[in-house]
Amino acid sequence: MINGIRCRAYPTIDQQITLAQWIGCARVIYNAKVAEMEYFQTFRRKALGADPMPEIDQAYSQFKDDELTPYLSEVPSQLLRNSSFQFMTAWQRYRKGLSSKPAHKKKGRRDSVLLTSELFRFDEQGVLNIGTFRHKVGDLKFCAHREFKTPKTLVISRKANRWYVSFCFEDPKLVEPRSQEDLLSDLSHLSAEQLMAKTWAGDRGVREMLHGSDGQVYHLPSAAVAKHKRREQRKKHLQRQLARQKKKDSRRRHKTKLSISRISNQQAEVRKDFAHQVSRQLVNNPAIQIFTFEDLKIANMTRRAKPKQDETGQYLPNGGAAKSGLNRSILQSCWGNITLFTHYKAARVNKVCIKVPAQFSSQTCSKCGHTSSENRAGKRFLCTGCGFACDADFNASLVLRGRGVSYVLNQDWKAKKAPKKVAFRKKHGSGTRP
Repeated sequence: MINGIRCRAYPTIDQQITLAQWIGCARVIYNAKVAEMEYFQTFRRKALGADPMPEIDQAYSQFKDDELTPYLSEVPSQLLRNSSFQFMTAWQRYRKGLSSKPAHKKKGRRDSVLLTSELFRFDEQGVLNIGTFRHKVGDLKFCAHREFKTPKTLVISRKANRWYVSFCFEDPKLVEPRSQEDLLSDLSHLSAEQLMAKTWAGDRGVREMLHGSDGQVYHLPSAAVAKHKRREQRKKHLQRQLARQKKKDSRRRHKTKLSISRISNQQAEVRKDFAHQVSRQLVNNPAIQIFTFEDLKIANMTRRAKPKQDETGQYLPNGGAAKSGLNRSILQSCWGNITLFTHYKAARVNKVCIKVPAQFSSQTCSKCGHTSSENRAGKRFLCTGCGFACDADFNASLVLRGRGVSYVLNQDWKAKKAPKKVAFRKKHGSGTRP
């Protein structure tokens, strides 16, 4: 089974300069292929009429010029080929409907470069050597936190002036897991009581990141919260300082932006580490076979507040400040990472992670099923039907657990999805479909 690893790298100053040049040249080739794709798509009808669109290929030699792009000749040709291959892979995934259209890469955002086996090698001691006979980089120091096998490709990335080495390899210790459909099919033959004992559900919130159906509450330690607040204050100070620095190419402005990026990266790493700890603790529980989460559209929940205008066009208060604060709290609660990490870790040990509808989970009684907005009063839940009282988040987790059990017993995973509608564009000068 394939396993992945991401290690912190510590290149020297000269190695950083060379690797930064490699990243920049790879970005130039990728953006050039994206611009070529956009040209063919935009002007094909004007230039070619009704003829079919020219086939997008993987060629990159047309972008190498001794006068316009002399820097492309200063890096290995395999590097440029790999960047063009990455674009071709993204284009094919887009044509199959698996991802969005390839877009331009911005400098300083997800800086990375793909290296194939011609550009690196591991010796017997596990030392990583990068470069070719003509373009030498040398031994790159990195910290490997577990054993690994020699990969066929690897990615060197830079984020907030920190360098990383990432690659995938064939791990003989990992066994290919069973499919989720087969696991759910076996679990559907159990009774409701048996499934209830094997099912765990979690209600995600802002104050409490995760409230489990077992009564356990997961949240960041108080020390981490206090450090996060100090970092946030420092970040706001630097952002105000950045707004006053008008000269874009100044060294001080670059230094300020780097400091902001480092703080944001540190905060993200803390949240990611917390999500890993929580997901590992959940998956390691031998009594649990099914993990249930709310099916939340986090991207929709964290959108900006829409502006409001009166008849004269004057903008009115729309609660944008409060909405931005709520969005920030939701994103800092690691909702998506906890679900994502639990899903792939559970799949490796033949456990199931499912999503159930979240509608009215905080207003529904877990004992009698009565649903009313009057049931919940702040942090306390009191059913107006049967009188059941408990913590509101704990009650919501019990409701979600019941929905997870119903999902398995009713075999809802077998329900066929509605066919995706495809919009056809009319041909130039005709009313028929292409």
